[in-house]
Amino acid sequence: MQIALKEANEAGYWLELLYKTNYIGEEQYNFLGSKCKSLRAMLVSSINTAKNNNKYFSKTYTNFFLPFGAMLLPNRKEVFYAFLSYS
Repeated sequence: MQIALKEANEAGYWLELLYKTNYIGEEQYNFLGSKCKSLRAMLVSSINTAKNNNKYFSKTYTNFFLPFGAMLLPNRKEVFYAFLSYS
């Protein structure tokens, strides 16, 4: 996601350059610029969420071992096990 954010920032730079050199008009610049800004906001939000989730998991379960055959269910603050049956 960090790479995608860098690419979105670069796209914003090129859009501004295209506008300042009159390769695109103001309407096109504003439209594409707002799309680029929205994309950057989503990427920043996703990166922050991923970092916060990683901090929570590493603080809470630093010495925690998931046994083989167990699965961590997503979107839960607690850890649940779904043991797989091997018959």
